[in-house]
Amino acid sequence: MTDKTFRTGLSVCGGGMLGIGPLTLLKNLEKDLQDEFGDNQIQIQNFFDCYAGTSTGSIITALLVTGHSAQKTFDLFKTNVKSIFTKYPLYKRIKPKCPTYDHTNLFRLLKVYLGNVKMNELPCPIFIPTTRMNGKKAVEKVWDNRDDELLRFAVETSAAAPTYFDVIEKDGQSYCDGGLWANDATMVLESGMKIRFPESKLRVLVLNTGMSVPNTAYGNKSLLGWAKYLINDWVARTGNSNCFEAMANLGKENVLRISPSIDEPIGLDKVDRLDEVIEIWETHYAEVKKDLLAFVKKRNNI
Repeated sequence: MTDKTFRTGLSVCGGGMLGIGPLTLLKNLEKDLQDEFGDNQIQIQNFFDCYAGTSTGSIITALLVTGHSAQKTFDLFKTNVKSIFTKYPLYKRIKPKCPTYDHTNLFRLLKVYLGNVKMNELPCPIFIPTTRMNGKKAVEKVWDNRDDELLRFAVETSAAAPTYFDVIEKDGQSYCDGGLWANDATMVLESGMKIRFPESKLRVLVLNTGMSVPNTAYGNKSLLGWAKYLINDWVARTGNSNCFEAMANLGKENVLRISPSIDEPIGLDKVDRLDEVIEIWETHYAEVKKDLLAFVKKRNNI
């Protein structure tokens, strides 16, 4: 990989069950690339050199980087997402600090499909943001493929969304969702690759899992109202600034952000709306297919 002048990266934002959206796009893209090249063994990984993903995005990119096709990853996610969002019993949830969902099924699936692969055993760079909570170190932490840590543990820490899932603890260190500071990991990917391969040029496909939602709120709010507003309306929007900066650094033509527009936000645990999200991304893929194919095929002058 070190002899390549241009590298193409994939960045996938966090978003709970909404991750089925980017996977819908990726499995369609994978199929169209197979048809175009007349090779049904082609996988989406053939067109990317590096990855970054936060929370659900870390699950997706971890599965891809360990060799699971986009179609298989889509099938795994669709089949298991309802079991991932299994609520704790009510007698536990009435405790103020108990999150809503038990992460047991998620951890079981990660162990089955990621096994005991370590970050430093992966074939290409991957960057997974998480948040440290012990008060002794900088809160921002990025796992990458130089870490001597299980890939599935890195994913578990990145996906520990506050109020939804438990904080992860290991060796006296607590971790929670990387989306608290890098829901869109585009700049994490760019920074990581610049450090690793300073002479190379980077192109990035960014998949906005949360999609684009109009901001209709206005006026003053209570403290609780502002907190809800910032979480629901602005955490996902941090990706806009990341992409703006990435375009300035890499060139506008080298960053493609895919983000379907919807009228109202869809909760990251609304598994009953899974088919609706798939349909949204199916429709959007048809709209962006031409530009998307051109972008990924530009790698290595394909």
